[in-house]
Amino acid sequence: MGVGDTVPSVDLGVWHTPVERAPRLAARIGLQPDDLWVKRDDWLGQGGGGNKLRKLEFLCAHALEELGATVLVTGGATQSNYCRLTAASARRLGLGVVLVLTGDGPAGAAGNLTLDGLFQADVRWAGEVTADALDDMVATVADELRSRGERPAVLPFGARTPTRLRTRSSNRTLSLATTTWRPQRFRSARGRQVPGARWPRRW
Repeated sequence: MGVGDTVPSVDLGVWHTPVERAPRLAARIGLQPDDLWVKRDDWLGQGGGGNKLRKLEFLCAHALEELGATVLVTGGATQSNYCRLTAASARRLGLGVVLVLTGDGPAGAAGNLTLDGLFQADVRWAGEVTADALDDMVATVADELRSRGERPAVLPFGARTPTRLRTRSSNRTLSLATTTWRPQRFRSARGRQVPGARWPRRW
């Protein structure tokens, strides 16, 4: 892809979320009341919100367009926000989802595990393992799914490697660093423009 080319993405969120002043926190860390503003990514809408949804737009588009995926597979911590958003994104796109989580599984679902269940994610427990071992278990799950006729897309742990996506089968690489953004001004929760603040189109 050349410089200026647009990287394919799917629409997963409510992107025009507000920014809000945090005057008390600003004062605690030695700033003026109007010096600290917080972008409300918890308002992104999909699956409870969170900034990982931004990367998932590109990862999911790659899974669909390059791999023809029928199921998303990824790994993470027991209460991973990223895994919860992966499950929500998969269901929005009509895909299956398998989450390989560290730990042995709690006695009952709570927090993000409850949402994982609502999104009907197939949760596999990896035990207490290293990041490399978790990646190996995710790869094993993907092989199992292929043997059943599925087309799994393995998404990187925590949506890491933000500038490149690589398919294991073709070794093709897709650069995310070439995305063209159109800046717009921040707006507060009341719709006021924040003086001097600018932010890319969906960030």
